[in-house]
Amino acid sequence: TALLLLHLHTPPTLTMSTTAFQRAFSKTMERIGNPTINETFAVNQQAIQSTSHEFFSAAGRLVYLNLATFRQRLSAASAEVSQVTHAVKNLSTVTAAQAGSVAVLGLETYFLFNVGEIVGRGSLIGYDVGPNGFVEKGDH
Repeated sequence: TALLLLHLHTPPTLTMSTTAFQRAFSKTMERIGNPTINETFAVNQQAIQSTSHEFFSAAGRLVYLNLATFRQRLSAASAEVSQVTHAVKNLSTVTAAQAGSVAVLGLETYFLFNVGEIVGRGSLIGYDVGPNGFVEKGDH
């Protein structure tokens, strides 16, 4: 624990390498310094208030970018759908590489669906149904 405390109180210029957060938000890191636990709640609260505007403005820019590029993304999706329908109509022109990439994409989709299902139900195998084979009324 002494090594951990020594690392936490090291000034930001003496750390071995910067984190991705420090590189992405360099202005924020200049204001709040090394992400360590400060001595008082007031200092932490002031740092949070001074950087919250930067985070919210970044979120606003992201929403604007998504809305501004919606037509571009829609036209790109439309072009891809037309390519797929053309390939389905002319199966003799489909190469093995294209068929393989479609198969890999299908497998990725299938496995991501299964991972989401496992996360959603909260267990790897089956649902938690209780000792009697069903969930009791007060146990949900």
